[in-house]
Amino acid sequence: MTIETTTQESRSAYPPPVDALLPKARKLTAELGEVPSRNRLMTELRIGAPKARAILAELTAPAPFTDTVSANRLHLVPSSSDPQTQRRRSRPEHRNGWCFSHGAG
Repeated sequence: MTIETTTQESRSAYPPPVDALLPKARKLTAELGEVPSRNRLMTELRIGAPKARAILAELTAPAPFTDTVSANRLHLVPSSSDPQTQRRRSRPEHRNGWCFSHGAG
């Protein structure tokens, strides 16, 4: 007589915390190519609705802002062929009642 053993995931009597379930949820998201629904999370991870909502909130939360992101931001610079830019450059600059013309000494 042979005894077949199967490998089963050891389950605890205590439910896993949300932090422990996040890697599995992220893996599922990568496999699906989209954020899974609350019901799909409940089925796949064998959890209840409150934990599924918490995991869903974590998966859909925006990435935290870092200073390195702002350093790499692009901004628009008007081209020299833009007619509005050319008009602004041709007009003298006025400040506090004084006129500062380009090239005037």
